[in-house]
Amino acid sequence: MQSASYLEYGWEVFKRHTSGLVAAAFCLVVVQAASQQVLASLLRSPIAFLSGLFLTGLISGGLMLVARRAMRGQEPTLSDAFEPFRARQGDYLLVGFALAGGVIACGIGVLVTSFLFMFAPLLVADGADFKVALTRSKDLVLANMGELLAVYVLLAAINVLGAITMIGWLVSVPVSAIAVVKAGRRHDG
Repeated sequence: MQSASYLEYGWEVFKRHTSGLVAAAFCLVVVQAASQQVLASLLRSPIAFLSGLFLTGLISGGLMLVARRAMRGQEPTLSDAFEPFRARQGDYLLVGFALAGGVIACGIGVLVTSFLFMFAPLLVADGADFKVALTRSKDLVLANMGELLAVYVLLAAINVLGAITMIGWLVSVPVSAIAVVKAGRRHDG
């Protein structure tokens, strides 16, 4: 499957479930931004930024859950989006740390870690613990490096464009989440 077809699929699903996907993306991103602001004001150190990175797993897990629900033809809800905040937080938080771990090791390293572990939040949403999710995601990415690198670069580009437009991320984030779920399903059988 071509990387553009994942994006096209994500767009088609997004059009059928726009309100639920936009609401979920908006709420999750606001929660992450607000949490990082609170931590920054309380801790007043670089540790605040790093502690906010842990939320990446909860946010990504919520996005995977709403994307998966939309792909099943069901309307995503805020309850779906915030499920990782209610159950299995440890697995989601540790996956988030691994996703964003490249920031800690070396700022640009986040590109490597977020690529290798792009399916980990989905795998946790499917019931895997964080160790299995991280290992399986890395194995899937390495086994399908060419295709998945193209998908990753394309999705990163549309999310950068979405962020630049100030409101486009309300579309690019859920479309990307759906594309990641679709790619994960294709490669994980």
